[in-house]
Amino acid sequence: MITNDHSPESIRIIAKNTVIKFLHIELHGSNESHREIYYLIPEMDFTFLHLESQTFYRSQFLGGMMEDSFFLDLTRACKCLYLTTSESEMIEKITPEALYQVYKNRTEGSTKFRTLRINSSIKLGTVVAFLRHIGIIYTNGSFYSNRDFEVYKRGVNNNAEYAIFDGFLETIFHNDHGVEFRKFTLKLHESQDSLEKAKNREGFVKVNVSPA
Repeated sequence: MITNDHSPESIRIIAKNTVIKFLHIELHGSNESHREIYYLIPEMDFTFLHLESQTFYRSQFLGGMMEDSFFLDLTRACKCLYLTTSESEMIEKITPEALYQVYKNRTEGSTKFRTLRINSSIKLGTVVAFLRHIGIIYTNGSFYSNRDFEVYKRGVNNNAEYAIFDGFLETIFHNDHGVEFRKFTLKLHESQDSLEKAKNREGFVKVNVSPA
């Protein structure tokens, strides 16, 4: 784990002299050295990356840095990317187009990337627009599409978790009272068994997808 005690130079040495499988970066605050650490990440090569920013006073540190180019660089550097922020911080600079690019790369098999998990708030409009890019219209808890998606739901419409399956690729999001989405996930299931277990998670029921 990399914390506030690590300098950018020490991380450069670690990256140069070790093979990294799992990297967890947890930083408190928003000074310039933290930014230097984050911007070193795309230069590394590892399997699992968890970026955690527990900021205060709405400093919007990690959320403010996570623009499309940086975000896409991170997805090229690892197989699994987790982004976690404090409750007051929103991931708001990642666009629907960037999410779609990750989705498209995965469906085309042009990337090693497997899993994206955003453990923080993401704008309602961002997720709705992303769904339109992949061929789904979402409105007031209902889904419309002319493609062969399967959709599962747990909870009620204004506070529900949804799982959308496009073959082996799963998209998960939580509609938080119609204001924003939380816990946005893209995941590639690598076996039929994993896929079936996901579709049969406790509390989830299959919902109808109407023609668009």
